[in-house]
Amino acid sequence: MGWRNRFRMLGTFIVAGLVACGGSRQHEPADAGVMTMGSVSVTNNTSLAINEFYMCRSSETKWGPNQFASPVPPGQSRMLTGVPPGSYDARALLADGYAMTLSGFAVNAGSTTSLTVNPPTPTTGALTLVNLSSTSITEVFLSPHDSSSWGAKQNPSPIAGSLTLDEVPPGSYDILAIYPDTYGRGRGKVMSSLVVAAGETLTVMLDVPTRVTVVLQNALYVAISEFYARPSGGTWTKIKMSALPAQTARTFYELATPGNFDFRAIASDGRAFEASAVLLSASYVKVITVGVSAAYAPEASLPAGEPPADETEPFDASGGGDDREASPARSSEPSVQWLASPPGLGEEK
Repeated sequence: MGWRNRFRMLGTFIVAGLVACGGSRQHEPADAGVMTMGSVSVTNNTSLAINEFYMCRSSETKWGPNQFASPVPPGQSRMLTGVPPGSYDARALLADGYAMTLSGFAVNAGSTTSLTVNPPTPTTGALTLVNLSSTSITEVFLSPHDSSSWGAKQNPSPIAGSLTLDEVPPGSYDILAIYPDTYGRGRGKVMSSLVVAAGETLTVMLDVPTRVTVVLQNALYVAISEFYARPSGGTWTKIKMSALPAQTARTFYELATPGNFDFRAIASDGRAFEASAVLLSASYVKVITVGVSAAYAPEASLPAGEPPADETEPFDASGGGDDREASPARSSEPSVQWLASPPGLGEEK
């Protein structure tokens, strides 16, 4: 489920001298023709012992025997003598089980090559999510900033404290954290353009959303092609989204600040639907249904601060403005490997 040391590493060999290494621990005696053989010095520049070291000709399919009779401690070297000239591959196994390989180097007669096994270089980072709220995060999604979908659910269980995602490739990411409202609907907290660096852990503080989550419910038998919102009496703003098919719903996270808003939907057949002075609160999810009448039905007439009268099934993460969808949960460990998603999984952002 990931590397022992949280970050994925890429180990390195440094080769010095004219030749490189190979062969088994026991080679021909020096007096059988010293100048016809080469030798290899292996230096351990890591903080762990090299427990095993293998070399074989590059043309061979098996590593052969371990070349070291005992581990090489950190900072020490080991010499291999009587190595026949040729092209070799090498493999070093550290005490923590991490393996590093070097391929296609030459061993020349009468020369010694120095190989240095260096500490692994991190190729991935980690991200720790800290929930500052007394309300648990039910779902969390992490996707590359330039991705069009939220991808897979990352948390195996609700997050009351913190969760660390391991083996996250370096790059810029967006986070969607879902906090349930009183009625079980998911309010979304979105954080964008978070930079993860190799070998480092980025800590992100999360709290309940202060902006409003809106669910657009299409009860028509045709698609909704356009969706607009505005502070009541203000200027219309077109909400970015792909067409919403008939009899489906879409969730818009952090759509607006709390207050009274007007909404307008354009169906694919050209009909327009409007609702005025709809009260939005960050405390609960607002469900707006486009029905067969000339206006939105459920919520425009509700008293201030009240949830929708016609409760519907809670919606999972399905978009941060565009579409995204969740996948099954993974392990139950408090620290889990970031679950990358194939392109197109989930709804649009």
